[in-house]
Amino acid sequence: METQTTSRGIIYCRVSSAEQVENTSLESQERNCREYAKREGIDVIKVFIEKGESAKTANRTEFTKAINFCSNKANKIDNFVVYKIDRFARNQADHVSVRALLKKMGVLLRSASEPIDDTSMGKVMEGMLSVFAEFDNNIRTERSKGGMKEKLKQGIWVWQAPLG
Repeated sequence: METQTTSRGIIYCRVSSAEQVENTSLESQERNCREYAKREGIDVIKVFIEKGESAKTANRTEFTKAINFCSNKANKIDNFVVYKIDRFARNQADHVSVRALLKKMGVLLRSASEPIDDTSMGKVMEGMLSVFAEFDNNIRTERSKGGMKEKLKQGIWVWQAPLG
């Protein structure tokens, strides 16, 4: 049984590379977020799509627009819906600070695919998921740097050719 619409929300979808923009990830994220919103009785007011920006920092074009949209009291937003916590942030400090800002505005962060809420278990899950999002990002960075160093040891230039 579906619940009645009782609150308003926005959806934020993000991919971090041009390659991901070309596949179906954004459409899949939005579809899952819309299904979640419908199940939870959230009227989706606006969808923000971030095409090819990393979540290493909160300074992202559409993310900033989404936060500003939520801060406008006239929009009466209650929920900020993401597909996964790592779509929101891959830096725990940003996650905590932006989450606190949303809370101050009366806006709940919701994940369409993860069990987060304001219960004790939901809060600890959100905290762990935000830590693991940053951990995953750090591991990728280390592997990438390691791969570049190995290529350099083999005499392979891994950057663009210098101009001139």
